Amino acid sequence: MVVAIMVTALMVSMGLATAVVIDSQSQGSARERLDESDFNLAQGALISEMSILTAKWPGGSGAAFPTQCTSASVSAQCPDPSMVTASYNSVDYASAPTWNVQVRDNNTATPDFYSDSGTASQPHWDSNGDGKVWVRATATVKQHTQAVVGLIQVDKQTEQLPHSTLIAGSLDISNNGNKPLVCTKLPDDLSGKDCTSSSSQVGPVQVRCTTYTSSCLNIRAPIDNSVQISPYNVQVGYPAAPSLSPEALNRLKARAQADGTYYSGTCPSSMQGPQAGMVVFVDSANCSFGSNSTYNTLSAPGVFIINNGTLSLGGNSTYYGVIYAANPPASGTTVSLGGNTSVIGGINVDGNGTLVCGSSHVNLIFDDFAFSKVTSYGAAHLVQNKWRHFVPTGP
Repeated sequence: MVVAIMVTALMVSMGLATAVVIDSQSQGSARERLDESDFNLAQGALISEMSILTAKWPGGSGAAFPTQCTSASVSAQCPDPSMVTASYNSVDYASAPTWNVQVRDNNTATPDFYSDSGTASQPHWDSNGDGKVWVRATATVKQHTQAVVGLIQVDKQTEQLPHSTLIAGSLDISNNGNKPLVCTKLPDDLSGKDCTSSSSQVGPVQVRCTTYTSSCLNIRAPIDNSVQISPYNVQVGYPAAPSLSPEALNRLKARAQADGTYYSGTCPSSMQGPQAGMVVFVDSANCSFGSNSTYNTLSAPGVFIINNGTLSLGGNSTYYGVIYAANPPASGTTVSLGGNTSVIGGINVDGNGTLVCGSSHVNLIFDDFAFSKVTSYGAAHLVQNKWRHFVPTGP
């Protein structure tokens, strides 16, 4: 009898121990499942925001993202809550999980290292222009919270605009002075006094008209070797096709729209965006700038596109970058450089449009580097080895 009691007690204790182990394992399994669930939800929110960044890269302050997106947000710059909910609908998500996403620039002393304390106060857009931002996503499922963060980079596509000092229907230099007014090389001295250059890069002057006459090239004689274009490099009979395809033009337009530098039917107050080096796109307007201003910089040249319009520059101003006139009027002056204006980069006018220039110093200077900045936005993607997940200490 005593032996039976002892065996029974032993079996009961073993059963209780087994139950405790099974319960512990079940709780551990539940915790692991919840950890996996909130991790998956946070990762899904981050991926959704990365897709939005592909379509709406915040390259300018006018395109800044919200302070944060939440599971209740309704914004074109935020993941769609209904789509996120539909993608995560297992039993763990039945208890109204929450998530939030934040976009912050990496404009810190260590731009490739993320910390909440160092990054939280950064702008909600790509303020340093390096094509990278941090995206931080947090998810809470049944009071279990996890966060993921990744450095997101946007690809930039160089649009193949011909590297020329000038492409136009014709050229009209109103000043008959015996001095250079167009430099086909980048001068050693950018003050506009002459075209003396040690550069090996040459940008030709190319016109679509076909004769070395004043109706085509209204420049100081001899037209076929004028001192006003230095070094002389002129080609007539340039092909009539637009310099950029409609698809490339639309990509540049989309970049300007994403950056907040797109204008339809009106002209901006400046040829430069909020930061130097941006693409400014103007649709269907005739724009005139006459102030004594400097637009962009030699190291950060911009792009100014006038589509179906004209452009006039005056005063004592300097524009660093490329000017492209797409779909201009059928004839007449498309771009005019007056006063002491200088364009350092290049000018490209489609069709039969004319460039008119001729101030008291050099008006147009070729800079090959400026053409490398004619770029549109491509896809946004995660930078390799710049992703991690963690348990956050804050929202």
